Amino acid sequence: MRVGLIVEGNTDFETLKAVIECRNPAARVTLIHPKRDESGRTSGTAGWSGVQKYIQLKGWGLANLKKSGWHCIFIQVDADVAGGNCQEDASTQWSKAEAQLRAWAGLSEWPQGIHPVIPVMCLETWIGAATQKFKGRNPQMECLPCAQVMTGILDETERKAMRRKDTGFYKQHLAPRVAECWQQVTLYCPVGAGRFEQVLQACGL
Repeated sequence: MRVGLIVEGNTDFETLKAVIECRNPAARVTLIHPKRDESGRTSGTAGWSGVQKYIQLKGWGLANLKKSGWHCIFIQVDADVAGGNCQEDASTQWSKAEAQLRAWAGLSEWPQGIHPVIPVMCLETWIGAATQKFKGRNPQMECLPCAQVMTGILDETERKAMRRKDTGFYKQHLAPRVAECWQQVTLYCPVGAGRFEQVLQACGL
């Protein structure tokens, strides 16, 4: 079962990959964008602007990409791509970011098998939710600034790794934590993680 990921960067890839493979060890999760060199570093444009350029280039071709043997393709951006600071609510922020993604691709709806993945406000919120010391209440947690999520929840080593976007540390420590505590993550992040859970189920993962 081939699963493709179009993401902002390496740490996002490692986290989503861990969640998918923990649920379905038979899944073969592959990075479609951004490209990585032999050392594992991203090449070309990463971040939300890299996702923007990629899907603007593909547009309706995303449907053809799905026909190339992929079981499902997930497109990830953080909800802060829509601007603002989640002043209304997490669901509204998610919807704004999803509409932004479709606008970049020039699509009124997503082709079959193509699904947006939009952490609110950032994927690091999922890491905070997976941490045992977290005592938040959903869905307000999803609207917290990422820096605030990290404060008082993660230890100094973890905070440094997150600030540096340390892919190795994510792969070894943070991504597995999210995967192993996924039920807790969906509880505390019912919009971003909860909707990802829904599409995972729809894809049979």
